[in-house]
Amino acid sequence: MNEETKPITDPADDAALTPEIRAIMGIYTLYAQVQASIDAIGFDDGLTDPARRLLIRLEHPQRMGELARITKLLPSTVTAQADLLEAGGMVERRRDPNDRRAWILALTEQGKTTRAELVRRAGELFRRVTGFEEAEIAAFAALTDKARKTVIDTIIDGSDQCRLPLFSTPASNRVSPPPRRCC
Repeated sequence: MNEETKPITDPADDAALTPEIRAIMGIYTLYAQVQASIDAIGFDDGLTDPARRLLIRLEHPQRMGELARITKLLPSTVTAQADLLEAGGMVERRRDPNDRRAWILALTEQGKTTRAELVRRAGELFRRVTGFEEAEIAAFAALTDKARKTVIDTIIDGSDQCRLPLFSTPASNRVSPPPRRCC
């Protein structure tokens, strides 16, 4: 393989790019590799990815509507996955004492064991994929927590700051619609 066809394997080769573009490229690469690694290790627990996401987020009992919000799953998906987890003995549903219309999901002992194993395996996978040391993981988590909070706050307040077009046409090149004519 010659220099022209050799793939870029060292991010230092991208030093001419802005830090923002390098960060975006890093996020894409990391996401793709983590997803590929998850697919490759093939969990043998019989659970779906959404069910695993619910287990991970059930560090304490939570309302199903709140789980839908924080996992970005549809409420109907949370209900279907809760059915699966309940049938597998990993969660139990309880009425919310503050709102009898709502349900709370709580881990059973089996669910706690399964969740702990998922967390352990996810941590191993993340360390293997990134090569990060513990201090780097903590720093990365703090940065991604900040970014995630900004995104979530922006969505909640309806701001368009995260929905700006990547490329815009300069005002001088824009075509204005024809003026509306009055009757």
